[in-house]
Amino acid sequence: MLYHVSLDTSDIVEEFTPRIPSEQSRIEGEDRTIPRICVANTIEDCLTGFPEGGYKLEGNCPMLIRVYEFDENEIEKENIVRAQELFIKDIVPDAWVTGEHWVINQSIKPKNHYVIQVKEVEIQDAPFITRKMFEEAIVEGNSLQDLMDLLENRSSAMVARVEKLRYKKMP
Repeated sequence: MLYHVSLDTSDIVEEFTPRIPSEQSRIEGEDRTIPRICVANTIEDCLTGFPEGGYKLEGNCPMLIRVYEFDENEIEKENIVRAQELFIKDIVPDAWVTGEHWVINQSIKPKNHYVIQVKEVEIQDAPFITRKMFEEAIVEGNSLQDLMDLLENRSSAMVARVEKLRYKKMP
């Protein structure tokens, strides 16, 4: 299952068509030419990928969110661009944290949708890094811990990773 979330709980989208998100909805350095539908493997990843990331949830719970579920088997494999590819190709700089995937070149219909009330989340800061920073740290680091330390030390910004989501499904 793949997920997409929206703060708009009043309208229901019956079919999603690839589009280029507004500038306010994109992180600096994110591609502005490829029409896409942003999805992720978990609701937490979707919330992490929100504009302003998980920081938007801090102090704003409870919050209502519409969740859309898509059957991944109904999406042509070549039309799913995975988070790793988005990061490695410098298309979405924070995809390594958000887990954001793109569906391109096809419209998709949700299998299910519902509203949740986000009750609580835990926010973990992750260093905002570029592909170049990652490549340099891999060459210099001798262990996974070295790699993580190098990345954290070189980062000048953080990305809010949403974890431990607690929510109630609304009737």
